Amino acid sequence: MPHPCPARLIAPLSKASFKYADTEVLDGLAEEFRLSRNTIRNYLQSIEVMGHPVRRPYSVKTKKTISPEIPPPETAAEREEYFDFAWKEYQDLIGMSRSHKPPKAIKSKVGLRRRLAVISDTHGRPFSKGISKMLSEKPDLVIAADDIHDLMAVSKFPKDIDIPIEEDVANVRAMVETIAGQCHIKLCRGNHDDRLSKYMMSRIDARYMKLVNTDMLGWAVMNVPNAEVVNNLHGFTTSQGSVFPDVLQTSFLIFEGDAVFGHAEMARKGELNTVRGVYEWYENWRRAMDWPEAAFFGQAHVHRAGLAYPSGGHRIIAELGAMLTPGVLQYAMAGNPAYTPPTIGYTILEQHKERGNWKTDLNSCQFVLC
Repeated sequence: MPHPCPARLIAPLSKASFKYADTEVLDGLAEEFRLSRNTIRNYLQSIEVMGHPVRRPYSVKTKKTISPEIPPPETAAEREEYFDFAWKEYQDLIGMSRSHKPPKAIKSKVGLRRRLAVISDTHGRPFSKGISKMLSEKPDLVIAADDIHDLMAVSKFPKDIDIPIEEDVANVRAMVETIAGQCHIKLCRGNHDDRLSKYMMSRIDARYMKLVNTDMLGWAVMNVPNAEVVNNLHGFTTSQGSVFPDVLQTSFLIFEGDAVFGHAEMARKGELNTVRGVYEWYENWRRAMDWPEAAFFGQAHVHRAGLAYPSGGHRIIAELGAMLTPGVLQYAMAGNPAYTPPTIGYTILEQHKERGNWKTDLNSCQFVLC
């Protein structure tokens, strides 16, 4: 009976860290991506349950055999142990010192007014001077609107340059820690952030995807108390009032009071045409999803920047620019004149609390060039 998933499609581990006796199962470990040891261990257990003989890996340093039955963590102590294991794996992946400490939790001092800074499209190479300039604005909250990673290493497109995955995640981790050291940061997902998931799905039977950790943004915020990746659950209400709670999920939208920031996979030619299209989509779904009426609506993805004032200035729609190092855009120099240069910078806006809800001060909204 063939193995359900060739090991070369699962991922590499350093052979200096683990040894395996069953070369048929784990042939070509170093060929693809390095995933967590826990992922490999879970995979081995899954095929062993199906009747395939597997001799267990052991640590070269400790010589201790891994337990054949490792139930999922239930208690707080067990969850902490699993977290510590994953954190060490992440440190190894990006070459981080074990003595490195992430930022400490920040106690919010926000009263009736707060300042938001919005960045997007760092593509694994954030523009550090732009990040520093943004932090000099002393925001209370930073919104990172997707494509924070680039994950060029798993791109299906031809590569003019190739950024190692370790460099990509290390750059993003450094940016998240820098921002989280001064204020809170919220991130949502873009098409580039999901590249690893799409890469694995094209190579692994969908039944085994749960054994592979492809949550790169989750790794970026691991052990950072001031950072979170947004995953929204939404209800749906019919026109006749029937309510279906928590039936739809989005991970590319961030809701902050009456401001909405997103990274929809839409790209149209011309300034502000993309955000107009995404805003129209949002309005079509808003009532059924019970989404707020957006006084400020920002769209990332196209690397352009601009503000428009529809409805006679009662709301603002914006394209959010980019906060990347331009070298990552080498693909735009391939002779195809379809691309426009990125507008590098960030968006600033302020909100005040009114009857318990955050309301955007439209006069405070601006795009700052870097």
